[in-house]
Amino acid sequence: MDQKLEKQFRERAVALGSSGDPAALPELAEFTRLPVANVRRLAASAIGKLADGAEAVAALQPMDFADYKIGMFKKKQLYQQQGKRIVSLYPEDKPRMREQLLAKLAKYR
Repeated sequence: MDQKLEKQFRERAVALGSSGDPAALPELAEFTRLPVANVRRLAASAIGKLADGAEAVAALQPMDFADYKIGMFKKKQLYQQQGKRIVSLYPEDKPRMREQLLAKLAKYR
């Protein structure tokens, strides 16, 4: 995407989020489908400011999180190449994490 156009989308998302007008939700929902991650992030943030929980979830439903997971996969590969470990916070990636944390916290009760 052209940098000038991207800047316009970013500024528009911020302005809509600051407007306090829930009528902006459909436009912001469209922004979540754009190919630029920063625009999608700003649109999602603006939706959170304008909508209650159910409205926000409905507006964000079409948002594609696959590219986010792909980005995290690329970061994980980079960390592994550099000999570092990355910790995943996805529950499905660490099925026993909850049990292990509860067991450790039980020591302090």
